Amino acid sequence: MARNYSILILFPSIYYDFASTTTNLDCQVACLDENWDKLRALRQKYGTAVSVFDPGHLASVLISSETDEVTSAEMVEEFAIEPLDDYMARSLAHRSDPKNVEEEVPLATT
Repeated sequence: MARNYSILILFPSIYYDFASTTTNLDCQVACLDENWDKLRALRQKYGTAVSVFDPGHLASVLISSETDEVTSAEMVEEFAIEPLDDYMARSLAHRSDPKNVEEEVPLATT
C-alpha cells in the first residue's frame, strides 16, 4: 500500500530561510459525538498504528493511519466511525426537517 505524504513548508531557522516536515495525508476527520466508544476500540486494536489527535474546542478528531497495512479510511469503516462531513450533513438534514422545527414562543411583555 502506498503512503500519502507531502512536504509542508513551516518557518525559517537561523541557517535556512525555510523548514520542512513530513505530513501524513492518510487521515480522516470524525466528530466525537456518538464515536467515543468506537474511537477507544480503534485505539485499543491498532495501538501505535493509529493516531487520534484532538485539537481541542472543536468536538472532532483527526484519525491517521501510521502503518502501511491498513488505511485510515479502512479503520473508520471497520469501526463504523461517522466522518465529520457525514455527521454535519445528517445534523443539517435533521434541523431542516419541518417536523423538528420548534414553535416560536412569544416573548413575555410587561
